[in-house]
Amino acid sequence: MKQLLWGVVAGAMLAVNPTLSAAQGSLDHLICYRITDPFKVSATVSLATELQPEFRQGNCKLIKATKFCVPATKQVLQSTTTGPNIVGQSLRDDYICYLIKCDQTTLIPPKLVADQFGQRKQGNYRPFEVCVPARKGAPPCSKVSRRQCGGVCPDDPATGAPLACRMDSATLQCTCEPEQCTGKPDKAGQCGGQCPTPSQICHPGLDAAGNKACVCQDPPPPPCGLNPATGTCGGTCDDPAAKCILITTATGPACTCQPPVDTCARLPGTNQCGGPCPPGLVCTLESAINDCRCEPPPQNCGPNPSTGQCGGVCPVGSNCRLITTGTTAPACGCGP
Repeated sequence: MKQLLWGVVAGAMLAVNPTLSAAQGSLDHLICYRITDPFKVSATVSLATELQPEFRQGNCKLIKATKFCVPATKQVLQSTTTGPNIVGQSLRDDYICYLIKCDQTTLIPPKLVADQFGQRKQGNYRPFEVCVPARKGAPPCSKVSRRQCGGVCPDDPATGAPLACRMDSATLQCTCEPEQCTGKPDKAGQCGGQCPTPSQICHPGLDAAGNKACVCQDPPPPPCGLNPATGTCGGTCDDPAAKCILITTATGPACTCQPPVDTCARLPGTNQCGGPCPPGLVCTLESAINDCRCEPPPQNCGPNPSTGQCGGVCPVGSNCRLITTGTTAPACGCGP
């Protein structure tokens, strides 16, 4: 049976204001539990008490752990004795207390001490226990039953990825392995874990029963965009019926999603032409009629073999026209 011990802050305080109120909610107490601790301690320590040098101990052997203490706040429900209300410093750490055996060489004289339960004279001080700060932690990865593992694994030291405690089917031992893509999405709708196929990623989806689950899927294709290496458009559009096509803008070529066009026509919302044409022809904006029609691919600026007139493609800001100079015969060229 666990024995509950209240540790209270005490000191040699004869002149204490009895009207001082203890701060409500301050963790200035320790609640201690007797424990069963299989740890075999082997240590000898020196205990310095800088604030009260007469209590120092120079050679103490730790025997065994006897108590586990945690910070607490108490409320007195009933007491037949009273003393000054004393507020201690807030505590945060847990403590493990060890029985000690010290080579005591000096006699500590009796002290007049006080706590909120009363004032009295104490004496016969003998070193008995030392309490050291401690931390509670989850148990490491290990067997919790014959076929089940449990506990905490550290992150992968190489990649920083989380590891999971799993049973190795070959050795039937618990081991820390990378998280697998299983379970359900978290509260944010996200999934994590490794997939058997390296090219796949763990995404929210549906299991065989149609329930939300984390499943391994091929990564989604990129959205409609321009491939700088090839100058072509590719990717997916929000509208499955739309196509990712190349258009010319004031800042240069760009890709946009447009509904499919059955014939050569002006693309909705643009001054561009698009749509199918017979082989060898392209859908081009004809300036004479300000409309789209299928024509041979535009040639560089030069004379038309049939008419002799200049025509063809020139850089933006210039036109294909007949240029006359004083040294050469008139010829087709790009000019303002």
